[in-house]
Amino acid sequence: MRRTESVGVGRIVGALFAALLVCAALAASASATVVYQNIPTKLPGDFPSGSFAFDATGTSQFGGEVELTAAGDKNPKVTFGLSSWACEKGSWYDQNCVSAKGAKFSWPITVTLYRVGPDNTPGEVIAAASEVMKIPYRPSTTPVCNGTEKNGPEEKGGWYDTKESVCDEGVAAKVTENLKATDLPQKMIVAISYDTTSYGSAPVGEKPCDKEPQGCPYDSLNVGVYDGVTIGSYPLPEDAFVNSAYSFAYDGSGVTPGTFGVSYEWTGYQPAIEVTASA
Repeated sequence: MRRTESVGVGRIVGALFAALLVCAALAASASATVVYQNIPTKLPGDFPSGSFAFDATGTSQFGGEVELTAAGDKNPKVTFGLSSWACEKGSWYDQNCVSAKGAKFSWPITVTLYRVGPDNTPGEVIAAASEVMKIPYRPSTTPVCNGTEKNGPEEKGGWYDTKESVCDEGVAAKVTENLKATDLPQKMIVAISYDTTSYGSAPVGEKPCDKEPQGCPYDSLNVGVYDGVTIGSYPLPEDAFVNSAYSFAYDGSGVTPGTFGVSYEWTGYQPAIEVTASA
């Protein structure tokens, strides 16, 4: 009888402990909220506002200034919207893209948070994190995407998005980095960076994929832009931030090429970013 009672008490204690763990986990997850949102809630086939190409513009880093719902949060989780134009075989520009359904490539991505310095310049680094991400190849070319106006705007060589009834050249995707930081400022500059064949902090250089018709997938990887902030706000709706080898990427701001700085005339199209943080 004593043994039965002992086992019963043990089960009760174990159940209570498990319940406490569940409550703690729920409380932790409940405290993490979206504090900035400029990514469509339902990800489209591709970003309707377009995307920013790193390799074509000699860019190694791209971002925007964001205003969170409040200051003082911690442990941010930052999501960037990407637009992948990469094909397993063929290419978007030759209009003969072929990719297996669900096919992905892996590539290292870095997200960095900066304090806002004088005159909205990038200040000191708050936090940074890098991770190898799995990024989708865009779907194969669809015959209906032949450059006509049937069923909506037809991008020649694109893939047909049946949900939106349009042809897209890239496919939208998201990557998320978890960063360690406390007491976040309400305004900060959020940036994404990755290397391509010729650009970045450590350009990859020529690889066997450069000699193939499809090229290397990371050279066809873009960052989505969007004009639909629903949580937080744009402090600089007409300015973005780039680090490019070319002066034209800064659009007259006077920033020296090869420097991470402001670029003018974005007219509301800001990098597609979501920030989640804990109170």
